[in-house]
Amino acid sequence: MGTYIKAKTEDKGIQRLLAEGGTEYFSLVELGNKFLGQEDWREQYRELLDKDGDLLTEPLLHIPTPFCLMCAEKSSAKCHRREISDYLAKKGHEVEHIE
Repeated sequence: MGTYIKAKTEDKGIQRLLAEGGTEYFSLVELGNKFLGQEDWREQYRELLDKDGDLLTEPLLHIPTPFCLMCAEKSSAKCHRREISDYLAKKGHEVEHIE
């Protein structure tokens, strides 16, 4: 698929690619990995979700479903999306991983 970035205009970048498939793009920077580059980022991110997960994930409740969490991380094993999806699953939301 290649690498796509958020473009300045919706007719380019990831927004254009998603729009061609009928999917709207939303940027939720509050769900970003605030601990990127730290050895224990996964544990810190889990702690953040345990403490403030409902607040952090609340904007997802306003996005039409189904939706897809995406990140710039090359490896899904190193991506914080797994922590977010695990949190959402614990809260009773249906989660499907696409690898």
